[in-house]
Amino acid sequence: MSKHKNTTGTFLLGTLIGSLIGGLTGLLMAPRSGEETQEMIAEKTEDLRLEAEKRIDESRQLTLEKYAEARNTVAEWLATGSEILTEKSQEIEVEASKKPNSKEKAVA
Repeated sequence: MSKHKNTTGTFLLGTLIGSLIGGLTGLLMAPRSGEETQEMIAEKTEDLRLEAEKRIDESRQLTLEKYAEARNTVAEWLATGSEILTEKSQEIEVEASKKPNSKEKAVA
């Protein structure tokens, strides 16, 4: 699972870097005036910023969902463990009450 996340992250990073390089190359090679090129760079930069914010928000939301799932799972495990501990404790008490006390054996 860790390897999958790393692969996905690496792919996304590579895609982002490739897009930046391709976009900048296209802008620099295009026959436009300096002002037009600057405006286009500003637009692309804004687009990239918005896309990055969107991905960060998606990652944040996914992280919060996974955290809530993990927290609920741990709470269930703790509740189950507590129930088992209570049951075993009661079983031990019942068994202990059935066995005669060592003092009672000595008197008899």
